Amino acid sequence: MTLAELQETMFRAVTGEGALEETAALVHGGALEAADRVGIYAEMYWLRMRDALSSDYPLVARVLGADDFDVLVARHVRRQPSRHYSLGRLGVGLADTLRERPMEGKPWLADLAALEWARAESFVAIDAPVLSTEELRELTADTFTRATLVPSPSVRLLRLSYDLRPLWRALEVDGPVERPEVPEAVVPLVVWRKGFQVFHSAVSAAEARALSGVLSGHDMPSVCEAFVDGPEPVAAAFQAIGSWIAEGMMSELHVEE
Repeated sequence: MTLAELQETMFRAVTGEGALEETAALVHGGALEAADRVGIYAEMYWLRMRDALSSDYPLVARVLGADDFDVLVARHVRRQPSRHYSLGRLGVGLADTLRERPMEGKPWLADLAALEWARAESFVAIDAPVLSTEELRELTADTFTRATLVPSPSVRLLRLSYDLRPLWRALEVDGPVERPEVPEAVVPLVVWRKGFQVFHSAVSAAEARALSGVLSGHDMPSVCEAFVDGPEPVAAAFQAIGSWIAEGMMSELHVEE
């Protein structure tokens, strides 16, 4: 057996893609059989996968409980095995795993996973300057039409199918989660980091469209058009933009020459 074949056999056994019995040729002698010795590494691999996911999804883990969370981890790792050098990327797509095969009685769990991952990504986003309200006030009628808001790298916009706010409040105060109230409703959420703390907040449909425009690089007039069908659209637009800047969501105001 070549070195490459030995490595492939070991990898398959440790990750569960192959049978431990296939490892008989890997080691000889000692108090334990080859399968038992390799099995120790296989168990360590599994526990490391579970620990990595539970660190990024503590609330999903808490809501499910240890046994059901283990089931979810196994499903996710089979669907999307770790292929990145950092286990910090193992959690990518857990919400999709839950959407493809929901956990019984918890159809909203994919939304909770999406929110937790957005918050985790926001926390590790690169630092950027924070736009000040003074810079916004310097805009003229001419420069406004050529201006583009640059969002902080920490900003994420989610469109959830369930209203997680009652559940989140209960989890924040260690409240009961056995039969949580999670009403079905379309709820746009914005996630961002301010300093070392991550926040999320529900926004209106108009503000979500405006934020989507900012994230897509649209200019200020296009962003403000998101409010055109509501009452007092000019005031609503500038109130929203002002709140984004006050909360540290914007990092730059670019004016095209």
